[in-house]
Amino acid sequence: QDGTIPKIEYTVNLWNSVPKKRRGRKLHVRTHLSADQTSSTTINLIKMILSGTIGFLVVVFAFYRLVETKSVHFVTFLVMTAAFMDASSSFCEILHLKWYERNGYGWYLMDGLSSHFEAMTDALLTMVLLALAAGWTMPSDVIHVAQQQTQTQMQSLISA
Repeated sequence: QDGTIPKIEYTVNLWNSVPKKRRGRKLHVRTHLSADQTSSTTINLIKMILSGTIGFLVVVFAFYRLVETKSVHFVTFLVMTAAFMDASSSFCEILHLKWYERNGYGWYLMDGLSSHFEAMTDALLTMVLLALAAGWTMPSDVIHVAQQQTQTQMQSLISA
């Protein structure tokens, strides 16, 4: 013998077999997700749809208020941003989980972005709630859209 120890490499893959039905047949799908995480993708999809819907409804509400009154309260934009950031967080988490199912370690960029968007959403909503609790409901916080006003002769006589 030459006295050297040969290098030994090995890879251990742990798979979870999850029963799923596809086209009426019962299949066992191999995944890296643990049994308690198998529904995480569905939960995040529902959360993404709800957050996106809330964000879309806030956009519609803001547009309606802008057309009707030419002003929108600033908190509307904050809530809209929070809803879209929450939907983005869920989307990034879904991408990470799909990669994790395949390779066992996921996509770190999407996992980090998901955590970042979730933290930004929490911070933004906390800021809004603290500001409202401190009395931030002044009419001066309303964003106005500049418009040309033409006064009739009667209005100019009344204002004079």
